[in-house]
Amino acid sequence: MTDLGEVSEGDIVDAPLAVRRVDAPTAYDGGHLVRLELGNATGVLPAKLWLGPDEDRAREVAASIEPGDVLAVAAPVRTYRDRLELNLEAVPAEAEDWEPGELLPSTDAHVGRRLHRCLRAARSIADEQVRRVVLHVWTDEATRAAIARAPATKRRHRAHLGGWIEHVHAELALAETLADLHPELDRDLLVAGVLLHDLGRLDAYEAETTIDLTREGRLLGTAALADERLQRALTVCAIDRDRALHLRHVALAHAGRADWGAAVEPATPEAIAVHAIERLDTRLARAVEVVQRRRERGKTSGYSSELGRFLELADPLDDGATERSAAADVEASSSAPA
Repeated sequence: MTDLGEVSEGDIVDAPLAVRRVDAPTAYDGGHLVRLELGNATGVLPAKLWLGPDEDRAREVAASIEPGDVLAVAAPVRTYRDRLELNLEAVPAEAEDWEPGELLPSTDAHVGRRLHRCLRAARSIADEQVRRVVLHVWTDEATRAAIARAPATKRRHRAHLGGWIEHVHAELALAETLADLHPELDRDLLVAGVLLHDLGRLDAYEAETTIDLTREGRLLGTAALADERLQRALTVCAIDRDRALHLRHVALAHAGRADWGAAVEPATPEAIAVHAIERLDTRLARAVEVVQRRRERGKTSGYSSELGRFLELADPLDDGATERSAAADVEASSSAPA
């Protein structure tokens, strides 16, 4: 498999690549071009498909390529405005020889350990009714298979196989810390809320050759899909109405605002806490990913449209300088007058 993160200008990429994005054709002097994003499990590269002056032909070509298509690419790598990109001088054929695992990035973390950690937290819930609901969801074989593979998002953060469990695992650690800091919160509801609120993402995204929204994800959204899964579990487990309402409220309100995808605004301390945890982890994870990409390009700052701000990169710590500073502190303290 070609590692797209290791290619340099002048290299030839000869590999099956999945279409992540395709734009409408644009004109340039002498012809038209179609901009694409092509990727595999190692990363994504922008690409330009150079076409002739026939505008109708250019539109036909662009319409024939869809996100999720797998193309047999054989193209040189060029640099344009300090960014590497692929130059396609002919329309690539559909690739025939590829494996699904070659096309989508996946987590480096141990999914099984994170699943085990979440199950242990579910079993620690003291309220028997709430615990029964959470375990009903998390011990279901089909759900666990979906959890092990699901991305957290299409693009914004942890957009890779196994990203969902990374996200929930991080939120669980934050929730347990918050429960210790604020013992007045209902710990059972807080932990259950973290483990249940984002179940809709298991149905909202499909991840075959690329990550995209399902029809249900586009038409209903993740909060409504989470509520559907939760209501099925509540029907089987038959818990009392008040507990059921609180669990559903956390799921429906976790995005915080209607324009962020919430069905209602958080109206309980636990729902406010889950929303804050969700917001903190998603934004921090996105900031880290943006910073890592910019550092790989040798950049020290840059604007993130997703976060709506400039990000500055701190210089990595110089271990030698740190050791010298510590030694100087020791010497200064030993020579100071008593």
